[in-house]
Amino acid sequence: MWIESMNSVMDDNKILTLINGDRIPLTASMSLLFEVEDLRVASPATVSRAGMIYLDQSAMGFKPFLESWLDRVFGTQPDVQMFQESLHEKYVYKVLEYKASHCTEPVPVTDFNSIISLTQLYESLHTVENGLDMTANAQTYFPLAEKWFVFALTWSIMAAVDEVGRKRLDVHLRDLEAQFPPTHTIYDYFCDPKKGEFELWDSMLTSWRPRKGDPFFRMIVPTSDTVRNLFLFQTVVLSKHNLLVVGSTGVGKTVQIMGLLADMPATNNKLIINFSATTRSSTLQGIVENSMEKRSKDKLGPSGGKQLVIFVDDFNMPQKSSIESPFQPPLELLRLWIDYGGWYDRSKCAWRFVLDSQLVTAMAPPSGGRAVICNRIQARFHLVNITTPEDSQLTRIFESILTPKLQEFDNEIKPMSRPIALATIGLYRSVLDTFLPTPEKSHYQFNLRDVAKVVQGALQADKQHFDTSQSIIRLWCHECMRVFSDRFLQDASEDTARFMDMVNVSMKQNFEDEDWDKVMENVDDLHYGPVLCSFMDDNTGTLAYEEVTDFSLLARRCEDRLEDYNLEPKLINMNLVLFKDAVRHVCRIHRVLMMPRGNLMLVGVGGSGRQSLARLASYIAEIDIFAIEITKQYRLVEWHDDMKRLFEEAGTSNKPITFLFNDTQIKEQAFLEDINNILSSGEIPNLYSKDELPAIYDGVRKRATDAGCDGTQGELWTYFVESVRSNLHIILAMSHQKASSVFFFAPFFISRLSTQGHRSDLRCELDASFTQG
Repeated sequence: MWIESMNSVMDDNKILTLINGDRIPLTASMSLLFEVEDLRVASPATVSRAGMIYLDQSAMGFKPFLESWLDRVFGTQPDVQMFQESLHEKYVYKVLEYKASHCTEPVPVTDFNSIISLTQLYESLHTVENGLDMTANAQTYFPLAEKWFVFALTWSIMAAVDEVGRKRLDVHLRDLEAQFPPTHTIYDYFCDPKKGEFELWDSMLTSWRPRKGDPFFRMIVPTSDTVRNLFLFQTVVLSKHNLLVVGSTGVGKTVQIMGLLADMPATNNKLIINFSATTRSSTLQGIVENSMEKRSKDKLGPSGGKQLVIFVDDFNMPQKSSIESPFQPPLELLRLWIDYGGWYDRSKCAWRFVLDSQLVTAMAPPSGGRAVICNRIQARFHLVNITTPEDSQLTRIFESILTPKLQEFDNEIKPMSRPIALATIGLYRSVLDTFLPTPEKSHYQFNLRDVAKVVQGALQADKQHFDTSQSIIRLWCHECMRVFSDRFLQDASEDTARFMDMVNVSMKQNFEDEDWDKVMENVDDLHYGPVLCSFMDDNTGTLAYEEVTDFSLLARRCEDRLEDYNLEPKLINMNLVLFKDAVRHVCRIHRVLMMPRGNLMLVGVGGSGRQSLARLASYIAEIDIFAIEITKQYRLVEWHDDMKRLFEEAGTSNKPITFLFNDTQIKEQAFLEDINNILSSGEIPNLYSKDELPAIYDGVRKRATDAGCDGTQGELWTYFVESVRSNLHIILAMSHQKASSVFFFAPFFISRLSTQGHRSDLRCELDASFTQG
């Protein structure tokens, strides 16, 4: 609309006519200059009023920028400048040409953007600490500078390609220069300034064991990929450049960036923002401004005079302003900030500078609800694509987690950590290739988090209840079924049958020719597989995760707990018939609720028992239920009041609580955005005003101090959020049709929720206890 409003300005009379009828004349000395990427949203009326000059990127090129940069950085040393020019001639043009014709980038990067990233990264690495000091040692400078240049080239121009592209570029770069070691790829090496040679990132790894008592989501196993990425991220961020991390769901983007933020100097604050389809630019601006303090009349900055690193997850999720427009308003606000150092105050229409801040962002490649971001905003970032880890890396990760646990078991079980890891990864690859999402099966989306969920389930075993290798294999089969096959449509019986065949093949390949019929010989239902739960024995001090050998005993146990529920004075009686499927659903829901940060989505037709069984499972787990009451006047204000009460129960009172929410209560799409924020970060941006925060701090101060926190406002808020995440379990009850729209609106729900269907509609489970990345 604003473009159409400019048409009258571009006429000879130069009068700006606004929608409200105001007419603003421009003087004869005023002219308009537009600099646009394309004319996609411009009407013929606008185009006909302006003279056009087309600048061809290939004709203009990046050479003027490159020459200017070389002169600025190396202009005082003519020999060094000539050498650096020769490096660009030797590598840059040939690599760019080869990449354009032979490689694929999940998020395409322009040549100019790649060159800017190369110069910024190389300038950050060209330091005395990295051995690049011409005055100190001229003989070693040139070969070492070339190695660092190739490293910077690898992680700038070559950083956005996919796995196949990395292999092709590795071969091409070796054809240009044969100085690289013969094994592995160039992506696996770094330049050691002490030795002056390329060294494997594996040499930086140390032995790792999980700390006793650590929850599963805190077990971060270092690999060559994580060590390399942390070094690269730190180099970019500490040199005050913006970083954009791209990768498919589950590869560990969020986990690695959170590790980066945790290792930042004490002079840095951090702010985490999660985008969704309904994120508005005004919401984003409010979140950023509320985290800052006023430094002068028109300047905002981080509190305490520190630097602020803002991490924006799901960067490409906001909806575009229109179908034709390439712009996403929150991203355009950030571009305005990056380009001009601030934005306009929305109430006073006055310019405000936002100081001492930079951006780190993460997103998955465009697909589903994720849009293609505008090249203008993308060009402001150093883009790195995180590829899926190789199977050898994944095996090392999960074997390292399982091995210490299985050392507590009998000798027959101790060596099974590697077979379990290999079997799970192999099964995941088969599921990924076989069960693809369709409009009817929109929830058939799998990622590496699913592998982690299987391993997390296996860690619940104890040596008292799992004393043979076959019992461990049954446990593994059970976890695979809960994570993978419970997601399948129950009407699509062939999907379950194919999955059983995959499990059988994986068992034979990794567990010494064991097969399904042999391992499940004494199971109640051979087709369904084993049933495991942790509420069979009240006599033990801790709840033991064990296999149910007598299903009738399990049914009686659930019926007894239902009777106890109905005797509770504050609870509404539930007259339920606990048939076999209902008992199994209770076990599934209870299993997720007992996991740290376990959340579910229950999908089924109305009246199938989703909410009733969720209430019963929560009661068995001794977790209170929290639900909202919808009225005609229920809107966002009332929703936020309920969310405050929920957070106070979970965070301030430190009580385990289940938030039960169904699809009929979605009065506004903002409700789903807030739920996504809770799942992602444990908080809702701008939920509390500044006047309400002191009460939150006072409520957690004693527990936070006992836990070793410093007592600062930032530490107290972090402790409050962690308490919320530890105590809060979210259960979404959805119909199949509503769930499909939710999956389209917010595909990230798939990897952050456990979905489980009832009766003939759906049986799927995706627990959210492993929500990072």
